[in-house]
Amino acid sequence: MLAQLLAILAAFILSLGVVLIRRNINKENFFSFIIIVTIIGNIVVWPLILIYPPRNLSINALIIFSVVGLLHPGITRILYFSGMMNVGASINASIFAIYPLISTLLAILILNEQPTVLSWLGILLVIIGGIFIHNAIHKEKSVHKGKPIPSLLAMIIAGFAYTLKKIGLNLCKEPLTATAITYFISLTLYIFIICFSKSIRENLQVDTNVLKLFWKGGLCLAIGAIIPFYALMYGNVFTVTPLLQTEPLFILLLLHIFLRAIEKVSKNIVIGTLMVVTGIMLITFLSHI
Repeated sequence: MLAQLLAILAAFILSLGVVLIRRNINKENFFSFIIIVTIIGNIVVWPLILIYPPRNLSINALIIFSVVGLLHPGITRILYFSGMMNVGASINASIFAIYPLISTLLAILILNEQPTVLSWLGILLVIIGGIFIHNAIHKEKSVHKGKPIPSLLAMIIAGFAYTLKKIGLNLCKEPLTATAITYFISLTLYIFIICFSKSIRENLQVDTNVLKLFWKGGLCLAIGAIIPFYALMYGNVFTVTPLLQTEPLFILLLLHIFLRAIEKVSKNIVIGTLMVVTGIMLITFLSHI
């Protein structure tokens, strides 16, 4: 039960970060805010490592967490926003929402995890419900002609990364260290891209004004990145990753509270909410019956 509660808590904190960032995301290009939130994550996590240093970090675990950082949030975050520009926010988010299914399938193959029938039903309900809610939130009317390849790649890589996180934690039960390594590797990747991309350098804005816009969201994303590692340490991939995908439900609630963005409760919202809540119950309470 602890893993499930941590996963839902992480989903709420991550959704708060998304809403805080969403308020200002149109004021800067996406790479500027990616850099800022990644820097903030490093600032938050690394001092904690000094207070709680790792005790049993092995070379194999270090390599796995480094690969995870390269993949997620590293490459995944770039692909996610590229997908958003290609096919729009709604379609992009709907495709990405499938990543728990990928991580569950990989966990079965690699980690020998064994979801029950009710767990599978709960996973599917959370994913489909999240897609309904995403569509209701974004309400896009324009037609996007871009290809969904970045969105698909982001979904696959994220699913693979969560399975790798569990493998790394099996070798080294150090969630804080894992988070710190992933944030450091992500920042290194972004700096590398900035150094070799003139167009990104020309549009990049990393100053106190951008920091003021995104530090709160970055703080939430950092905390929301730590908690899933703890959830994965205590629970299975097939339990944790679908519950992390309850994030759209919390985004919906927070958008209404803070931005008043959702004024009408549509049919998609009702259907999606019922699906997500039912899926949570199946994964959390009923899957062991």
